[in-house]
Amino acid sequence: MALNISTSIVSKEPCLGKCDYNFNYPTTTFLQITNNGDSISFKADQDISTNPTPVTYGGNKYTLTKAVIYSPSLHSYENQKVDGELMIEHIPISGVNRLCVFIPLSKSVVSSKASSILSGIIDGTSRKANKKNDITTLTVNEFTFGVFIPKGPFFNYTGLYGTTTTDFIVYGKESAIAITQAVLDTLQGITDPSLVTVSIQAGTRLYLNAKGSNLTFSEGDGIYIRCKPTGKSEETTEIEVSKTTWGNAWTPNTFQIQLIAITLSIAAIVVGLLYGIYKLFDMISPTNPKTSSPPVAPEAGGLFTNMMSMFSFS
Repeated sequence: MALNISTSIVSKEPCLGKCDYNFNYPTTTFLQITNNGDSISFKADQDISTNPTPVTYGGNKYTLTKAVIYSPSLHSYENQKVDGELMIEHIPISGVNRLCVFIPLSKSVVSSKASSILSGIIDGTSRKANKKNDITTLTVNEFTFGVFIPKGPFFNYTGLYGTTTTDFIVYGKESAIAITQAVLDTLQGITDPSLVTVSIQAGTRLYLNAKGSNLTFSEGDGIYIRCKPTGKSEETTEIEVSKTTWGNAWTPNTFQIQLIAITLSIAAIVVGLLYGIYKLFDMISPTNPKTSSPPVAPEAGGLFTNMMSMFSFS
């Protein structure tokens, strides 16, 4: 049975020091994508020596190795598996356990930069590496794995990933990366459910880090993805990922902000016009003591005359 991620079974003891997760993932230009049959994996296909150990966890330094997309999830969340999971694997530079970070995937029409990039990877795999062991390469502009890391709290435990002892960071359902039904169908159409299991180590507990990770990356320009099969034709497919938000919670994008601003501006103009018409009628009303005496005729052709010609008087 898959390990259940739930706040109801979290240890009441604080996880101090050991649960500190800090990262500064470098940018990369190439991603090598592999269809594993039961998952899609991708890794930086270039030298990242500018920051060979971008992660520290519990005071230990780690090297980024790869990311893997599963569907459905390996973990259960509140006793139910979710649509999928993204796993980011790290290898320590000293003799401690490897570190795997899991982020759930969930169907939603709400989009983020993380979901756009995952959608591009899945789509590119379906067209260029849709069979087991197929490999393709994505050319990416200013991509960083930090885009996938949520801002919120995470769970921590030590256990087995397959048969290997591993330290786990698992984000909750509220931090899930959104993917559309169409993208999920594509993913499940080119991969099978994985037989890999995750389990907690006997005698250990599930902990919660309420403050979350230390986010040290910054937002850049839009990311552009180009897909090219390794060792095959030079035909490429470009996928533009719009610049939206780095987090996974909904945040209005540029178009939505502009639409809201235009709507509020129109509303303000309408309210102003209605108020102006009201004041104008109030000024010319016979019952208004300020205008009950015969008005002085303005000069012919004046603005006031032109405006008054729009109304009839009794």
